[in-house]
Amino acid sequence: AIRDYSQYEKGPVCCVGVMEGKLVVSVANKVLLYQWDVEKRSLIGRGFYDTQVYVVSMKVYRNFILCADYRRGLHLLAWDRDMRLIVHVARDPGVCHVLSTHFAFNGSKLGLIATSMAKRLQIFRFMPEDEDSRVGQKLLLTSDTYLGKKASSLALLRARNLPLSELDALAESKRIGGSSASIRSVNLGATAEGGYFKIMPLETLIHRRLLSVVLSITKTIQQTAGLNPIQARQHSADSQRYAKSQTIIDGDLLATYLSLDRPTQRKVAENIGSSPEVIIENLLQIQLATTLAV
Repeated sequence: AIRDYSQYEKGPVCCVGVMEGKLVVSVANKVLLYQWDVEKRSLIGRGFYDTQVYVVSMKVYRNFILCADYRRGLHLLAWDRDMRLIVHVARDPGVCHVLSTHFAFNGSKLGLIATSMAKRLQIFRFMPEDEDSRVGQKLLLTSDTYLGKKASSLALLRARNLPLSELDALAESKRIGGSSASIRSVNLGATAEGGYFKIMPLETLIHRRLLSVVLSITKTIQQTAGLNPIQARQHSADSQRYAKSQTIIDGDLLATYLSLDRPTQRKVAENIGSSPEVIIENLLQIQLATTLAV
């Protein structure tokens, strides 16, 4: 039977999550950890952390807690099982008006996605071995793109394994020194204007090929009004930080390859040393990997 239970908190409850059978609650500028006591039939406090920020989005993965503040960016917390404390791991020191956030997976790599009021999508990583991370205290901005719309919500799903061709699978397995199969995520985003988008990591070989296709399309095909679609995704007037390298491919621009006539498709493919069959196969692989049908 479902039983009702309520508990008063001194402040607005903004987000809730579950971590290892415990309830994680963000109350204004605090992150609280509760555990249900069967005998007392109440929530017992197990830990708390004073973020000194206003949490508007919170996601939990294993013992990690990702908090997003409306003005002070991302904060990565962790539940220390031995010390039974919520500890601060790293943060983004920049000023960012975050709307939503989530985790992303690419094999053993963990990414932190954030969308902002500046209509941008940014991907951070926790890399303590990098000298720019200040011994792991700073989250590093690795990728970003301009969405043009405010993404108010993010969801996380597991992507289907891309059915690589035999040649790509062999080259990828040699590059990573083993099997090319790995767990990847696909993040779905919803915008305040009523649209949605998908973002997922790609194998290195496919990513390089499709990135070259986008660059070749921009240089080969005459663009509307002479505009640069790649540049439109890189900058916005109210954003002051950018990733060192632009690694996010514009899917809308990439999809225009399918609408080109056959000679133009071959010309674009030959510019990057590939063929239309390989490029179309990669686009089909991405569509199959991100489909929501079971």
